[in-house]
Amino acid sequence: MIYYKANLVNLVGCVKSAPTHRRLVDAVCRRGLDAPYRVLSHRKPVTLTEVLISIFLMALGLLALLALFPVGALTMAQAVKDDRTAHLGYTAEAVARFQGLRVDPNVWPAYANPYAPAAPPLGALPDLNNTLPTYFGPSYPVFVDPIGAQAYSATQWGAWVGGMGTPPAVGIPRRGVSFATTLAQIYRWFTLLDDIDFGDNGIPLGAPLSFQRKGEFSWACLCQMNQYSPPPYQPPSGPTTGIKLTVVVYYKRSLDLTTGLTPPGETPYQATVPPNTSRLITLSWNPAAGQDKPAVRKSTWILDATMGNPAANPPQNPHGYFYRVVNVVEPGSAGPNSIDVETQTDVRDSGTLQTIVVMESVAEVFEKGP
Repeated sequence: MIYYKANLVNLVGCVKSAPTHRRLVDAVCRRGLDAPYRVLSHRKPVTLTEVLISIFLMALGLLALLALFPVGALTMAQAVKDDRTAHLGYTAEAVARFQGLRVDPNVWPAYANPYAPAAPPLGALPDLNNTLPTYFGPSYPVFVDPIGAQAYSATQWGAWVGGMGTPPAVGIPRRGVSFATTLAQIYRWFTLLDDIDFGDNGIPLGAPLSFQRKGEFSWACLCQMNQYSPPPYQPPSGPTTGIKLTVVVYYKRSLDLTTGLTPPGETPYQATVPPNTSRLITLSWNPAAGQDKPAVRKSTWILDATMGNPAANPPQNPHGYFYRVVNVVEPGSAGPNSIDVETQTDVRDSGTLQTIVVMESVAEVFEKGP
């Protein structure tokens, strides 16, 4: 910028604060006030080091932003799974109520006799009708699972959870229901029909004539009378009060109902509760007998399948409790071939706990009560 007739007095006032202005005054004094002069303002350039540092910081910010996308996708997938699971839990409860599942003819006899309609074999659990009036505990639990009863019908798993049907290691009986005897009926009542498969264009596959469903979510339930008493009426005409319902939701369980299949991830293990603990269960296995280490991790569901003997002195109550695993410690309290699993809730009837079944395909369990 070119200045004419510079005011020397004003420039001198800036000498003390700016060395550049001091040089300007010297130039004016040498050339005279009437002579034009040019002041060049120089800007410090940006170095290559500063450019590289800026690029590095920007790259860190972009990486942090990109890391949110997979986290968001995983969170969205879990949210969808939780929504489907909760939806199926309410649907299962509604189906159980209006279909009279608790007092279904295929379910009711097993409350008193797990071997029904056959008589209990020698050395097996007694028929509860033969223990009255000295027994006042709950009935035997019954696992109502038409999908499993059909798919595993040629094996012990078809009639027993964990395949435990040989005395004395008897588990919880698995039963179907009278209103779902065909494959179409089983799919209709015991899977999530709203789980429709969509194409890339957003239109349901098979529409408008039919819909293809993923079949990722299915359900079963555990029924048990809070206090067993022989029915004063002929089921299913009577009320269902006093029979608690526990809905078990499966995720990506095989829906291949070909008979003779063995369920993966439904394995029984010997179990104990360490002393002075309320939420710890020790699972043990015997490699020499062909048993593998339990596939238990955080969020796995396990089932207390201990069938106490009501005819014992004192009587032992049958169990049938589900627990969510929140932590796993290895090795466990029983030695090298054992693990300790911490449960989310307190262990019930811990003094008589004997058998735990690991339920790997279970996504969620809902206790609906009577």
